[in-house]
Amino acid sequence: MNSSRGPSPLTVGTTECIPIAVAFNETVHASVYSGQPPSTWLVKVIGTLAVSFPAGFVQLVSSSRYVDDLKFSVLNSGQLSRAVVNSDIVSSSCDGVFESYIEYTFKRDQLKAELLKQQAEKPLSKFFNVEVFKYQIDAVSYQSNYLPLLLNTEYDEGSSGETEGSNRMVSSSSDEETAQKECSLSIKSEYNHSCICNNSSLVAAKPLLNVNILAKLDSANPVHDEGSLKVTSIDPAPILNEAGKIVWKIGAVSMNSSCSHLFVQWTQPSSHNNDTQQALDPFSSSQSTGHNRPVIAAQFTSEGQLLSGLEFDLLSPGYRLSLYKQKLQTGKYLCHC
Repeated sequence: MNSSRGPSPLTVGTTECIPIAVAFNETVHASVYSGQPPSTWLVKVIGTLAVSFPAGFVQLVSSSRYVDDLKFSVLNSGQLSRAVVNSDIVSSSCDGVFESYIEYTFKRDQLKAELLKQQAEKPLSKFFNVEVFKYQIDAVSYQSNYLPLLLNTEYDEGSSGETEGSNRMVSSSSDEETAQKECSLSIKSEYNHSCICNNSSLVAAKPLLNVNILAKLDSANPVHDEGSLKVTSIDPAPILNEAGKIVWKIGAVSMNSSCSHLFVQWTQPSSHNNDTQQALDPFSSSQSTGHNRPVIAAQFTSEGQLLSGLEFDLLSPGYRLSLYKQKLQTGKYLCHC
């Protein structure tokens, strides 16, 4: 990979290499079941690769000056499940079988037409982005390799009138008067940073940033007032957001962080008319999982690492890599009790 010499200039000289910027963006989706083997987990990584050209490059390709074709390769492509190449602008050496090394070449005339189109739409723009391809990884084995944040959750239901050791909510009524009981519900969750293994080698994972863990409330029985739940928790204290979700704002999590625990407990009155458990439990997820169990969601971002392990290698000597970005973020990242 050619070294970076700083941000792309707004103009391109007649002798220097043409600066380009490259960005990989990946989104990880996960559905993990606590206490179940990884073979039952659903993990998917969706990503894009885009190349950015400075505005001065448009003038170059529009002039009579010869400009080298932009060629590059993407390494470690063998684990991709599928990829959709922007074949209108880019040609690929891939014939449908993903190999560890795939070459790509921008089609000069088509690239020129695309950049002129973008310039006409945004004449003051300092750079123009071209998406090269979209890709996907379906983790059918070694799912934990694609989970940078591991979650494990326990859920307990009880009633203040129950006997020792019982974990079922109950309600009772006597003739026309009902004794309102309080149901005690709690969620205990633990999380820790996980090593990422790409291409049979361990990656020194970078910290996860903007980490939030959310307890998703049942839309059929939302809670919009913190006073309606009696919540206690160890640090960090949870908050109830405007969407009716309990949120722990963790911040950053690194490989040096120890396994951390979250706990929340609350009480609310039992139903006196023997309603279903879902009506009692604001964390019910029956609509999404088919049973009344809570779902814990995680959000985070990370810079400078990819779960796919893909790498960009610039092959054309007439260009230089001025900026190289790798960004990871969560999509639906869920842990089911």
